[in-house]
Amino acid sequence: MLAAGIAIASVCLVAPARAALVAIEPAVPSVLFVCAIAWFVTGLALRGRSRRRLARTEGLALRALDRWGWALAVLAFVAPLLAAWDLRPSSGNAAFAALFGRIPWGDAHGHFEGAQRLLADGAFSFFSGRRPLNAAWLAVRLGLGGGRLEAALFAQAVLLGLAVFAAARAIALRRGLAPALAFFALVLGLTSDYLPSAATEPLGITLACASLAVMWTPGARGRLVPALVGLWLLDLALQARPGAQFLLPCFGLWVVWTCRARWRAALAGVALVAAAGALTSAALNALYGTSDSSASSAGAYPFYGLVSGSNYRQIREDLGEELARLPDEKARTRLIYRRGWERFRAEPGTAFLTLGRNLRKFVGKAPPVLYGVVSPQALVLSPWERALPAPEVLARDRFWGRALLGVALAALLRYLWRADAGERLFWLAATSGIVLSAPVVYGDAGLRGLGASFPLLAGLLGIGLGRGPRRPREARAIESQVQRVLAWGAAGLLVIALAGPAIAHAAVPRPGGDALASPAPDTLVVWLHHAPAILVSTRPRPDVDAPALPRRQYERHLELANVSASGFDRPDPPFALVSAYDRVSRRQRVLVVAPEALAARGFLRVQARPAAGDDNLLIVSEWEPVD
Repeated sequence: MLAAGIAIASVCLVAPARAALVAIEPAVPSVLFVCAIAWFVTGLALRGRSRRRLARTEGLALRALDRWGWALAVLAFVAPLLAAWDLRPSSGNAAFAALFGRIPWGDAHGHFEGAQRLLADGAFSFFSGRRPLNAAWLAVRLGLGGGRLEAALFAQAVLLGLAVFAAARAIALRRGLAPALAFFALVLGLTSDYLPSAATEPLGITLACASLAVMWTPGARGRLVPALVGLWLLDLALQARPGAQFLLPCFGLWVVWTCRARWRAALAGVALVAAAGALTSAALNALYGTSDSSASSAGAYPFYGLVSGSNYRQIREDLGEELARLPDEKARTRLIYRRGWERFRAEPGTAFLTLGRNLRKFVGKAPPVLYGVVSPQALVLSPWERALPAPEVLARDRFWGRALLGVALAALLRYLWRADAGERLFWLAATSGIVLSAPVVYGDAGLRGLGASFPLLAGLLGIGLGRGPRRPREARAIESQVQRVLAWGAAGLLVIALAGPAIAHAAVPRPGGDALASPAPDTLVVWLHHAPAILVSTRPRPDVDAPALPRRQYERHLELANVSASGFDRPDPPFALVSAYDRVSRRQRVLVVAPEALAARGFLRVQARPAAGDDNLLIVSEWEPVD
């Protein structure tokens, strides 16, 4: 294990090895998935001695992966981070959430602000109160990393790699190498866009992988405690990344069915899991939220969008003035729900039409995302061709994706035809939860709204590629050990999320003297050292901890993120863009500053004005150190 850890550090820190990892990163999911399909088809074609030889080769590969697979998994999930930090272009959604691969924007800006406010002031915003587990966990990682977002994201990528490896290993023990490779490839491909951002998807997918590794195994069927532990892990995943909420009742019914010999205890256990989830969010909001923080407010916005025949943005048009007059988020949430129910009672058909429209969008737009993940043409495309694919590229993706995923779906149907009732009902619960959730969230959040279901979707598309049980004798012992590790690990994460922010808040630096007393207008007090930043310049500066980006590449990244360049447009490089938390207004701001400001250590008092009317983006005119 020590050797594997040293190998990971070496690849990340040694420039040639890091460059090689970044170069191959986009093709890893498609290569793994193609290998899984090829292994499955080869196994079907071979007979007799050749098939036995293939089985022995598979056994050797699985034993090698048992020993070194976790390190390879970590590298696979760290690679998208390294690529983003090296300013490689990413897809539009990822480029918007992490401008230039480093600056949190959009919803990710709000999540980052909540964690920063928790560290600096001891309480996060009402926005973070909708997903308090994510804000608390991000604050802890920021505190452990000395305030560096890069360190927090690296830690999350490592944990995600380990969780995906645990789930893939559970699949490999029972179904063989090909399903495990396909599962790993699909989760990696669906997740890589979110790893460089402060979004909630990585944490939700981490916990969902842990849930799958516990709940899917045969040892959890008919045994109440493992089944409930898996359900609890799924509930945590849906707290971290809400959206696929119908997964919880669907799997709750599955737990009651699989433990039907003790159905009363199973029903009580499912209710206890649901209550524990609500209690967790309430406890985090009570400890670290503002007086109006409420996790229930997250559901109000998509609900109003559905009943109004639109999405959550309709609220601003219909209720903007009324909401602005209300004192807090709880009052706004009550108003949104009340007006939403009024609209639903007046026109119930509108909600059902919207659900149908969202489902059609999901069915039409989700497959092309999967096509891009599995298509082997990622091997030959340049970074910009992958980020902005031309129509002919998308057509080739569609051809290869339909062919490869068609094999996986045919294999799934073949497998379920032969599987026992417990296995069929498990995947029926997964499918039902995804299909029922998609119409509710797809209109607001797209496919990422179903982030917590990605491991289950990957499992559905990969599980049929096995050729029967593998290593059943050792599987039960290993599965029990992994289940205990994952359960205790998730419990530890929850304890850290509950207690860690208070400890981290006490340890963070604070401006001295009277820096925050009676500040002048347009004055901010910020700590720029180690803040996420980029330098717009033709060459890097050794005194500035930020990568250099030429002006033309800077503009192309803004176009990729579909962000108006007006506010970001500065005619005279060099200049720097930095995301910093303002101790005066208690808000996260993106500042356009002189590069010299990034070299300063300690708190700075800056004068800034909004750029292009956006008060999240400010242009700094003057700055000085805080005494």
